[in-house]
Amino acid sequence: MWCGIDFGTTNCSLSLLDLKEKASHPIAWDVSSGPHPKLMQNTVLFSPDRKEVYAGNTALYEKERRYREGEEYYLLEYYKSFLDESNLRQTIGIPKQQGVIVERTFFPDRPSKEELIRGAGAILKKLYFSLPVEIRQNIEGFILGVPTLFSHLAKFRLLHALFTSGIVSSYKEALAKVRFVPESVAAALPFAIRGEKNEILLVFDFGGGSLDLSLLECTPNEEGILIPHKVLALGGLEIGGRYIDEKIYREVILKDEKYQRTFRFLSPYERSLHLELTEELKKQLSFQKTAEIWIGKTPFLLHRNRFEAILRPELKKIVEVIQSLLFRGNISSSQVGYVLMVGGSSVIPCVQETVREIFPHLFEQGRIHAPKAEEWQKSPENYEQDLTKIS
Repeated sequence: MWCGIDFGTTNCSLSLLDLKEKASHPIAWDVSSGPHPKLMQNTVLFSPDRKEVYAGNTALYEKERRYREGEEYYLLEYYKSFLDESNLRQTIGIPKQQGVIVERTFFPDRPSKEELIRGAGAILKKLYFSLPVEIRQNIEGFILGVPTLFSHLAKFRLLHALFTSGIVSSYKEALAKVRFVPESVAAALPFAIRGEKNEILLVFDFGGGSLDLSLLECTPNEEGILIPHKVLALGGLEIGGRYIDEKIYREVILKDEKYQRTFRFLSPYERSLHLELTEELKKQLSFQKTAEIWIGKTPFLLHRNRFEAILRPELKKIVEVIQSLLFRGNISSSQVGYVLMVGGSSVIPCVQETVREIFPHLFEQGRIHAPKAEEWQKSPENYEQDLTKIS
């Protein structure tokens, strides 16, 4: 039995797969309580002395409790991109005259390497220990879905997190038991797209942290389900749902004169809440023309046309990266047989429209599989899990 983990920017999920069974399908496991039990939020909270660590939904409850009671904490969220960074927070002593050593902190707004590894380890541990003992004893290895642009440094830190959290006994064991798979490849496998001949499949995985693309050559199996057997090209952008939220916050919320008068009095916790409300504004615009919401004491009304105008530079980049992918795969847009769009940001109407304009023939034939806003609102885990059925 193998354990597949989608270590996402916003949410994480876990699935099980028996690679010995040729017709085996991944089984998604419940990893949290609440309305979406197959998803766990990738958030970690540390006590001020860093001795206590809370992961997932527990971190969110602890954040609210500490805020109400006026207790200090350090919150680690949307930190996945920092796994790729070498410039992290560190404090060093600089010798001065007369033997005096002055401490100086570099990159104070970023987490330290130790906090990153401990935080990732806490999330991985909570995912893994959601499995019963009898299943954990039979786990042969781990399949980790990672972004297309994930570096060797980021992979090393995830392996180190597996070791320090106690999931594996040594770094050497982590190297032997872990397989890294591009998220956009893993995402293609659970959707069971049917075809009668070899097809080219473009996977468009637009999540909370990045856009990951894969161009796959697929062959139908005995049941007529297209199975990827060759990767023609991989690509992506470091643009995701969180990037879009922050851009709306900068371009709309922070430029409001009434909001500006109260912004400097906000605590870090209140500012994070306002960014979450900005995300809600974005979600509303995915299934209605106009969205209205109160952020703090200021009402905001945003029309979809303005939202799409804000995203115009990013939409242009999406077109360019898809064209680059096709060029590197040595195929034209007319040769693509299917497009599979997954991830929360794929729900945004102008994103779907951009993809349809590149592949008009597939849209006419109903071969662009994209999440509908109404279905996403009811069940986001159907689109956010990269169930890793890879052998």
